[in-house]
Amino acid sequence: MFMPARFVCLVLALLLAISPLSSVTPAAAQSEPAPTPVPLPPEDLQARVAELQPLLEELYTTIDPTRVDLEDLSFEIAFDAADIFTWMAENIAFRQYPGAQRGARGVLLTAAGNALDQSILATQLLGDAGYDVRIAQGRLSEKDASRLLEQMAAAPAASPRLERERVSAILTEIGALYGLEPEVVASELDAALNPAPLAESAAMSDTLASVTLIAGALAEAGIELGDEAALDALVEEARDYYWVEYRLGPTDRWQAAHPAFGAAAAPAPLRASATFADELPTGAPQWQRLRVAAFIEQKDGDTLVTHTIVPAQEYRAADLAGQSLTFQLVPNGISGFMQTADIDGMLDSTDLFLPALNGEVVEDGFAFDLQGDVLDMAQAKRTADGMVRLAKSVSGALEGAAGLLGDLGETETGTPAVPEDAKTLTAVWLEYTLIGQDGGEKTVRRYLLDRVGAANRAEAHADIDPELAFPAASRALLTHHTVVLLPGDYTRDYLAARLLQRMIDELALTPAMTALPEEDEPDRAIKAIRKLAPLDDVVLAAAFAAGAAAEGNIVYRAEPALVVVERGLLPGGPFLEGFARVDVISNARRAFTSTDDGLAPDPAAVLFAGVWETQVEGAPLLGLEQAHFNAARAVHAAVDAGQELLVVTPGDTSLLDDLALDAESRANLEADLARGYVVVVPKMEEAGEDLAWWRVDPRTGETLGIGRDGRGTEGTEYTITLQGIIESTILGTPKTIASIAICTGQGGSVGCCVAENAAYFAGGMLLGFGIIKTLGATVALLSTDLALNNALFLGGATGIIPSACT
Repeated sequence: MFMPARFVCLVLALLLAISPLSSVTPAAAQSEPAPTPVPLPPEDLQARVAELQPLLEELYTTIDPTRVDLEDLSFEIAFDAADIFTWMAENIAFRQYPGAQRGARGVLLTAAGNALDQSILATQLLGDAGYDVRIAQGRLSEKDASRLLEQMAAAPAASPRLERERVSAILTEIGALYGLEPEVVASELDAALNPAPLAESAAMSDTLASVTLIAGALAEAGIELGDEAALDALVEEARDYYWVEYRLGPTDRWQAAHPAFGAAAAPAPLRASATFADELPTGAPQWQRLRVAAFIEQKDGDTLVTHTIVPAQEYRAADLAGQSLTFQLVPNGISGFMQTADIDGMLDSTDLFLPALNGEVVEDGFAFDLQGDVLDMAQAKRTADGMVRLAKSVSGALEGAAGLLGDLGETETGTPAVPEDAKTLTAVWLEYTLIGQDGGEKTVRRYLLDRVGAANRAEAHADIDPELAFPAASRALLTHHTVVLLPGDYTRDYLAARLLQRMIDELALTPAMTALPEEDEPDRAIKAIRKLAPLDDVVLAAAFAAGAAAEGNIVYRAEPALVVVERGLLPGGPFLEGFARVDVISNARRAFTSTDDGLAPDPAAVLFAGVWETQVEGAPLLGLEQAHFNAARAVHAAVDAGQELLVVTPGDTSLLDDLALDAESRANLEADLARGYVVVVPKMEEAGEDLAWWRVDPRTGETLGIGRDGRGTEGTEYTITLQGIIESTILGTPKTIASIAICTGQGGSVGCCVAENAAYFAGGMLLGFGIIKTLGATVALLSTDLALNNALFLGGATGIIPSACT
């Protein structure tokens, strides 16, 4: 009962090659490139949806629900403790890392966990079965800790075999809706089962070239990866151990169970130093966490003053498994902003920006204006309506904050600059902090807007870049952030379930969307769109996992990967220019090889995984045709152009003097060195926007490509026009998604309603930069020529995901 993500890829290819919104002849459907489809009238669209919906729902049932949903798993096995532990031994792999990173749901979605996380899962399953249960903490002997670590080399459980005949029958019915012969579908099914080897992909070739480049530079500099004490430290870490104790009733004796040891012999009897009833408390220090906070900077005369606009918000990493956080600033000028979509005009009429997390205004946060003055949320809501113009519907306003889709043509920035002696907003930034089980913190700062610059700020100068005058500079404040915390590599079952469920949810919205112009309350449809889960985490997880681990290696995350996907408008300039950027902030992994003498750390495999992730981090941008900046490619381009590679160590920063660096890139290079990384950087005589470097932790092999702004980044920029958007993605009538793009609402209560999250079609096509969450292939048209024989979800030209979907 298993349908790997590859088969969802196939379904998506079928649907995208012939859109449910369109009418295409069978012959045309099989040609390359695919013709531009003709939109179906609403009544035919409804009929198409009615035929397609049950087929997709039936396809979803080929996924084993016990591998993606805790309730289904509990119902299946939660009657006998022995069955629970047998299931865990057969389906959950052991991985050693400190603290609680994944929780019960994260262990299920990644099919792996350490002793604590596996105990958390066991307590939930035992509790659902009616047992009294608690988690115990104690210390393993060195011998038992070493035996526990050996469990990482145990062979993973095999996935259930695919119900090929059933899946083939469903796909054949879907193909028949569009006039495809069964032989065509069967051919695509065969292609899905036998994808091109990942080793033949361009991404793998580029990865190996970069690995060779980095390894050669490190060797020439006399730097050898690894830490002789790593294995001893790992054993000591594993000695901090957790297990489960359970009983049927209060008069029964507690029984100990050790799910982390799997089928191996249990450790010697242990004395608990602490016990936790039911589950580890929410506030327990063992949880790995993420903290998010936001700040602004104000120029007051010659002084720069910092204000907090979002106080620190902490999230358990385990609670973000399969979830994403979103951050945006809501301009109150969006109220009453109608169909003209004059973004600079809207910004010019904005009095306040309100910070929002996960689609809700931060109640304990602060609104701010372009002078840099702050106002607590209660004051903001009490301010006279004529001054603040807050939307009557907060949700409607939030939906507009990610960007505005409408008459996006050329704009003029004739607004005079703020006088030098006046107060003005100079910067807005977010701070992300990963907090480990030991309380250690790693914090990075990411600017939405910076009008002062690193050089002036370092010298406490309040000079403002003359090219960043308001209101054009405030376009940057509309940047939408999707914050992804990946606890590990998601199973293919979960990836397939998420992708297919998204398609089903989009289809369910089609009736409301086609009737939207006649709806009395468009808020209802808009809110329904906002409930669609963004797919950034799925896209990134699939891309990262595809080639990170070489065969025979044990490669996993000991702390969650932190990635932020940003979509917004560039500040300044006479044209509206959008950008999309993937910022990998943290990507630490551990890697081991299994030898006759036991486990051996493999920092070279960690380096390879980091280079691979740098190569494929742009997966969420693959729908954009513009050339992307990528740190890995930038370094290679510099080397190909004859630039020398420098290896800079934390103890010898004098080599930076040999580089043509501006203040920002030098500050970011020095920050990496201060964190203990070795930096491999081209000696560019005229370092500009294309400057990039590799940072490598010589102890672990952790590697990431970094751009001059300090981001582990891939990004693209492009000019936005209404005509280009409609021609490339919408091609609609007032009966289609174009009605969502410009919704007038009732009395300005909704304004120009734009969904807040990632802008994906069901097939992974990214529209713009988060301007609108589309209804996918079911309610919008794709202009991309996604032919049937591509059978991709995300692969694009790079060919990454076809192999990931096997």
